[in-house]
Amino acid sequence: MVKKSNKLLYVVIIPTLVIFFLLHTMPLLQGLFYSFTDFGGFGDWEFVGLNNYIEGFQDSRIIHSYFFTIGFSIVSTILVNIIGLLIALGINSNIKFSNTIRGIYFIPYMLGTLIILNDF
Repeated sequence: MVKKSNKLLYVVIIPTLVIFFLLHTMPLLQGLFYSFTDFGGFGDWEFVGLNNYIEGFQDSRIIHSYFFTIGFSIVSTILVNIIGLLIALGINSNIKFSNTIRGIYFIPYMLGTLIILNDF
């Protein structure tokens, strides 16, 4: 005998899993399949195996884009962390302009609320 709470769990989980499969997993599997073919989006296709990957890794533009993306990710992650740390230190320290830094930092968050409240 299935408990009532277990039925509710299945009613919630099964549609979620179906939607996830249709909108995420199915396109992923199709893309993986198409990567091994010469399919151009319409018409006939032929299985080419790993040739697409071999050509991709031999193309200097693709290799350059990989290195650029990796470098950009590393630099942007370091800069975001440094800037965030500096803002946190400025907000929480006992320096002369800490209240000004807090105001500048929190104005964008408060401005939307103030505008909405001003309309009423």
